[in-house]
Amino acid sequence: MLQAKWVDKANGGRQQQIIDPFGPEPPPTPDPAAPSPGENQPAQGFAQNPPRALPGDMGAGRSTPTATGGRLGLGPNDSVAERAVLLSQLLEQAQADAKVQRERVAALESQLETLQRTRPDLTIELEQATEELRKSRVQMEALHGEVATLRERLRRLDKQELDTLQEVILLLEQLVRSAPAAKPGR
Repeated sequence: MLQAKWVDKANGGRQQQIIDPFGPEPPPTPDPAAPSPGENQPAQGFAQNPPRALPGDMGAGRSTPTATGGRLGLGPNDSVAERAVLLSQLLEQAQADAKVQRERVAALESQLETLQRTRPDLTIELEQATEELRKSRVQMEALHGEVATLRERLRRLDKQELDTLQEVILLLEQLVRSAPAAKPGR
């Protein structure tokens, strides 16, 4: 995909610069007829490799692409057909990605609808379970009270039985003491 960044211009303004995803332009091929480095020569490579035009910078007030493809940012070795093929491939990929994302959104929306439909059912079940839990708690508290009452009653009965047994023992002891001693041999 094409990317852009803002660059400060020498006159203090700002300009958007396109970053080519296919890498920088290939280095210029040296001209065998060109003078060797160090000799008096014009600006290096300017006649052979004109600068790449940036989008929005059509030069001399042009609003349409130049013959060299100024709007597409084509280099001298790039062709319009190749760039069109690459851009169409990028477009197809973006459309495929968009289709996948639309399908994902549709799937998530259907899941949301399903959850929203089942939510009231779950809410009703939750309320019923809460009510049953409350009733069970009330029953458990009532049973706890009954158990405490029965435990207290059992303690009283145990105490009464113990008291009764002690009285029986005392009476038997008194009977044994008051009874005449039996004569042996009789």
